[in-house]
This record gives sequence, structure tokens and C-alpha cells, in this order.
Amino acid sequence: MELYDELAYKFDGSLEGLFSAVFASYARHEDPSDILSGEAAQVRLGQHVVEIDTHPGHAERVRTGFRQACGPKALAYATRAALSDEAGAATAVYRYIRHGMDLNVQRSCTRCRRRSRCAGAANPTGRVGGTHCPRVRGAMTSDLSHPAVQPVFKLARTVFVEQEHLLQFTRFEHLEGGLWFARCNPKANALPLVMDHFAGRFNTQPFLIYDEAHHLAGVYEGRGWSLVRTEGLPEPMLPDRAADEATMQHAWRRFYRAVSVESRYNPELRQRLMPKRFWRNLTEMQEELPALAR
Repeated sequence: MELYDELAYKFDGSLEGLFSAVFASYARHEDPSDILSGEAAQVRLGQHVVEIDTHPGHAERVRTGFRQACGPKALAYATRAALSDEAGAATAVYRYIRHGMDLNVQRSCTRCRRRSRCAGAANPTGRVGGTHCPRVRGAMTSDLSHPAVQPVFKLARTVFVEQEHLLQFTRFEHLEGGLWFARCNPKANALPLVMDHFAGRFNTQPFLIYDEAHHLAGVYEGRGWSLVRTEGLPEPMLPDRAADEATMQHAWRRFYRAVSVESRYNPELRQRLMPKRFWRNLTEMQEELPALAR
């Protein structure tokens, strides 16, 4: 029988997969030292790796339990941080969730001075009817000095910046058949965070956003959206541009140049506020209409 110094979980890289790994750690009564994401994960010497299957039901139970225990804001931090491309992000989120759940279990209302005016104080566990100690919720979003909270806060902030970049710098093209298409290349897997926004804006019009960096396509068919993993543009091949697309893009470029103030031109500031990696997909930064990749 082989003996290992450490245990690691490996999941498929999805958000549901990470939450499934958290569920497995409780179900198996284990505390892995690392949560490894995808095939490119680096296993440390003497580490035993356990493959964790993605189970949507288990992921939802973790999501619901953590939201009840630590609040929706803490869950939002964990969700954003889990979408980061940084090495060790999955492990940081795992430690963050475990820390929040442990805080809730350890918190007792019996000797709390706020018990008489706290809605969550009813029994020694500090919870009643799904209401948890509010002091735990505050600690998970404000105690930035704690080693389990600080990394997640930094990761979540970085992903939030990428989310805002996608909202600002995603440019759609109108294709034949009524489909709207856009490309993006964020530094984090922030596409799932913006799909609700664009679905609300487009209403009943179908659109497709392709994340070139993560090989992920967000597809909206007029009612609900889904994410599709793909190494290239989804099949069938994209239709040609609509007849008026070239005219509309030319008009947008003219407007962009017309409102610019030459005397206040600051290329360094523009590159800081509008990262250059987005320029190739920005209509206003192109001199001519590029060929639509097939």
C-alpha cells in the first residue's frame, strides 16, 4: 500500500466542478491540501490525486449552504475568484468556503452580548430557520487580514475588473439570419458573469460571444443562454455579415473619431483604460472591416 504525504482533488475546471470538490471534501471527511483544475494542473511530489466528478446537485447544495451561512456577498466573492486564471485560485476558494462554514459552526449565541436583539439567536448553534449569525457574514467580506479571506478578495477584484472590461469592450456584428456575434479575450473566465446582462439587453434576439482565450462560447437563443466548450468557432460555420453591417461599422468609426479631442490626446491613458489586448476586436480601433474568420 502506497503512503502519501498530501492529498489533492482534481476537477474539470468548471465552477460546478469546484463546488463539487468542496462537497466531496465534506462527504469523504477529507481536507485536501490542493484543489487542481484541468489537465494542466501541476501535482506536487508525494501527493495523491483524487479525480472528482462534476455533480450539479452537489454544487448547488454547496452554493446554497454557503449563501445561507455567509451571505450572498461572500458567495459572489467566491464565485468571481473561482473564475480567475491565477494558479491556486481553486485552492484559495476552497479554503475560503471551509473557513466560512467553520466560523458558522463554531459561533454560539449562548454567550453573545447581542443575543437579545439579534434575529439569528434562538439556539446554541446560532441559526434558526436558515438564518445564520450576521457576525460571520461580516467577517467573510471584511476581515481582509485573514489568510483565507485575503487571497479570495484579491482574485475576486481582478475578475470583477475583467467583467467590467467585457461589458465595456464587447462589440457585436450583425450576421445574416439575425444572429449577433462578438469575440473577446479576457484574462479571466468572466464570460458567464456577463451573459445575463447581454441576454437582458438583446431580449429575444439571438447572439453568440466567443471567448478566444478560454475556448468558451456563450450562446443565447432568445430565451435562455448556455456555455459551450469549443476549440474553435462552433459548428455550423458562421453566416456572412448582414448587408448593412459594413455601413454601420463605418459610421461608428466616424463617430468615434468625430468626438475625439486632438488637443487632449493621451495614448498612455487610453491604453490603461482600454487595454490593448482588446483592440483587435474593437470596431473603432480598426481601419477597415476585417475578414470574418471561419
